[in-house]
Order: sequence, then C-alpha cells, then structure tokens
Amino acid sequence: MNAWVHHPLLHTLGWVVVHLVWQASMVAAVLWGANCLLRRASARSRHVCAWLALLVCTALPVIIATRFLTSFDNVRGIVQAAEDVPSESLTPGVHMMLRPRALVPSLRVTVVLTSEQTRVALRVYPVLAGLWMIGGGVLLWRFRRGWSLLLRRLEKAQPATLETREMLTALCSTMGWLHPVDCRQSDAVSAPVVAGVRRPMIVVPADFESSLPLKERRMLLAHEMAHLIRRDPWWNAMQCLIETFLFWHPAVLWMSRCIRHERELCADELAVRQIDDRPGLAHALGHLAESCTSSARFAVGANSGSLLRRVQVLLGGVFPLRLQLPRLILALLVLSVTLRLGFEAHAGAVPKPRKPVTHTAQRL
Repeated sequence: MNAWVHHPLLHTLGWVVVHLVWQASMVAAVLWGANCLLRRASARSRHVCAWLALLVCTALPVIIATRFLTSFDNVRGIVQAAEDVPSESLTPGVHMMLRPRALVPSLRVTVVLTSEQTRVALRVYPVLAGLWMIGGGVLLWRFRRGWSLLLRRLEKAQPATLETREMLTALCSTMGWLHPVDCRQSDAVSAPVVAGVRRPMIVVPADFESSLPLKERRMLLAHEMAHLIRRDPWWNAMQCLIETFLFWHPAVLWMSRCIRHERELCADELAVRQIDDRPGLAHALGHLAESCTSSARFAVGANSGSLLRRVQVLLGGVFPLRLQLPRLILALLVLSVTLRLGFEAHAGAVPKPRKPVTHTAQRL
C-alpha cells in the first residue's frame, strides 16, 4: 500500500490536476477576451482561437507531467521540486525554491511545507489521480461504446431517395467536392448529420422530403457538405477525445461548447458562400428549431449549436462577416503568450534540479 501511495505516476497526475485548475482557467479567461475582441468578425476567427485554447489546455498536462516525472524521488516518494536551501532556513518538511528565471531572474522565494502539509499532499494527490483515471476510463469506454452504437445503427440505414442523392451529387459538383458521398436515411436522426470518420456519410431523416421544401432541403445538404469540406468529422473526433480526458474541468468543457457553436456558424458561412440562399438556410434552421432535438456529440449536424443565434446571424445586415485578420493575429498572439507564461510559471515553481537535492522530506 505504501509503495502504491508513493508511485511516481499518481503523484504526477495529482500535481497535473492541481496546476491545470488555474492554468486552464487562465486560458479560458483569455479566450473570453478574444471572443469579445472578435465579436463582429467571422466565425472562423473565433473558431481558430477556441481550438488553439483547447489545444493549449491539452498540451499543459503533458508539460507538467514531463517536468514532474523527471523530478521524482523514487526513494522518498516525493517530487524533488527544490534546489538546495541554505542551512540556516532548514525546518522539517519539503523545501521548495521557486525561481521564475524567465520573468524575474533575481527573484528567489522559499516555500517550506511542514510535515503535516507534506503528509496531506502525499495522501491527497494519489486520490486525485485515482479519481481522474477512473473517471477518464469510464468516459473513454462510454465514448467508444456510443460511437460504435451510432455507426452500427446508421450503417443499417436505408439509402436515401433518388431525389435526395441526385441533389447531393449536384451540390458536390457545385461546391468542388470530388469524392463520392454516401447518403442514407434513418429514423435515428431528426436532422441531417455527418457521421463517421474514416468513411463519413450524410444521414437524413426518414421524412426529409415530406417535411421540408426543396430549397430548404438543398441548403441543409449544403451545410452538411460544408462540414465535409472543412474536415469537421475528424476534428470533432479529436475534440471528443480531449473532452473525455479533461472531463473534470469546467473551463475545458466551455471551450468545447464554443468550438461546437462556432463550427456550425463556419459551416453556414461556407454553405452561403457556395449556394447564395441565406433565407432558405434561415427558414430551414427555423423549422429544425421547432421540430428537432439536439444531435449526438459524436456527429456534426445541422441542428447543432444555438439555432436561434445562427438564424439571427444569417438574417443580419452583412453575411458572411469579414475575417478581420489583424484582430485575429492579436488574439492568437495573446493566447500564445498565455501558454508561454503558464509554462514559465510552472517551470519556476518546479525547476529541474541541476544537482542532487540534499534536503528533502523523510518518508512518512
């Protein structure tokens, strides 16, 4: 039991949880500011910023884990997050010399943890790591099972009607998509969706032709084709995996919701640029809002995101909006600086020792 408590992986994951709480929150705050800056810009700008923020939150745990694993004392069962502390300042416990060299090279802050605080840390961090591993494992199994059930059910769906398939073929030619697209119909969906990753297919409701006029059906299929052109099924699969492993952080889940909302707006923009029929798409989304429920997160569909917001944007004065490249570059620069500062703050708190640590806590 004692060996399990002092396992390097558990302590490392515990430290990852503690540090990611404030680091991901900081990234989310910067993303919120970037969204405010790009409020009147194209959805593509906000979509890029949201994805960069999510990737930053994915990279930070790897950085934290790498630094802690290289600083772990296998004998004493603690993280060697310390450089030598002057002998006159020694007290029982763990001594950490914080050295944020990149920010203030001359600054030295000594933090001394008492034996009781060390005992709490040695017990709490493995618990945090264990909860994370159990929760991540359960959600990963749920993710795999849900995806398999969805694909299995859709693969048994009947091919779409001849009229729908001919309309989709014409849209592929108009929008420049050169690959064949499998189109099916099923009672399992309430709106057109793109499902699958290796061989994406477009699935429409069984009553697709009888429930919507011709122009609205055409724009909804154009919206799904926009998802294929943008490779959204592949990005959505990666996003679902990140959500599975960082399920416990509200800031990460908020970033993921931002990505889903902006992704639908990006598909609307591309569909309108290729097929100039804003009223048709707006009316189709209005009908979906009246009769449809939200689609599964494993597929990208026309009824994802905020339907009311999408209709408001479509019926606005100017659509699609401009990219506003200077503001986008500024937002990306701020996000990149945030990643650098988060890394430097962590590197200052946990420096890699240049020589063996001589003052550490005794095994409890």
